[in-house]
Amino acid sequence: MMRVILKSSLVWAGILLPFASRAQDVPLGALPMQFNSSFAGEAQSPRLNVNIGFDGLESSSSWRVATQSSYDQFVPALRSGIGVSSTYSRQRGGSSSFEGHGYGFAVAVAPKFSLKGKYTISPSLDFSYSSSRSSYDNYWPTFTNERQKINAFSIQSRAAILFNTQKWYVGYSVNLLTHSEIRYSSVDFGANLKTRFSSYWQFGYTFQRSSESKFSFTPQFVFRTGYDGSSYGSRFRYFYFTSLNLNFRYQKVIWGLSNAGFH
Repeated sequence: MMRVILKSSLVWAGILLPFASRAQDVPLGALPMQFNSSFAGEAQSPRLNVNIGFDGLESSSSWRVATQSSYDQFVPALRSGIGVSSTYSRQRGGSSSFEGHGYGFAVAVAPKFSLKGKYTISPSLDFSYSSSRSSYDNYWPTFTNERQKINAFSIQSRAAILFNTQKWYVGYSVNLLTHSEIRYSSVDFGANLKTRFSSYWQFGYTFQRSSESKFSFTPQFVFRTGYDGSSYGSRFRYFYFTSLNLNFRYQKVIWGLSNAGFH
C-alpha cells in the first residue's frame, strides 16, 4: 500500500511542480477555509491545520517567514461547524532595506443541512481582520532618503455556500464587506481600497478505491471573479484561475501540492 501512495505522490508532484512558484505568505489552499468558510466542520471530526513557510527571496540577507494555522469542528448541539484561523508573517531585506510584519485572524460559522443522508448543504458567514506594518528607504511617494513607514489594515466579511457529497463538492463565496486602508508616515497621504465585488468558485472531486480505503486524493480548482475600486474612482474587473490543488489523504493525515508550493 505504501508503494502505491509513494508512486501516486511522485507522479502528481511531477505534474504539478512546473506550476509551482515562489512561496506566498499563505500557500493557496493550505487552509481548508481559505476560500470558503462552509468547510468549517465539514470533516465532522475536529481538524487542526498548521503551515510554516520560509522564502530566501533574492539573497541570503533577504527572507520572509510565514505561519498559518486553523481549527474547525462540527458542533452537534448547534448542527453547525465552527472555525478559527490565524496568520503571521515577517519579512526583511531587499534593495530598499524593507522590513515588515503582519498578522490576521478569522472566525466562521457554518450550519449543516442533510438531504436524504447523501448530500450536505452548508451556508456560512465569516469575519476576518488583518493588519501590517512596514518600513523602507528612499521609495515612493517621498523619493527621499528618509525612512518611510506604512500602516495598513483590512476587514472583511464573506457569505458562502457548499454543496457536498462523499465524492465531490461545489462551493461559492462572495464578499459582503471589504475595506482596506493604507497610511504613510512621512506624508499626508493615504488610500482607502474597497473591493466592490469579489467571489470564489471552488470545485473538487475525491478519487478513492473504495469507501473503506485509507488512501485518497482530491484535485481542487479555484476561480475568482469580481471588480475592485478605490477612493479615487478607478475600477477594474477580473476573472482568473486562482489555484490548482491536489490533496493526498492517508487515514487522518493530509498533505498536498498547489501552484504556490507544498502544504
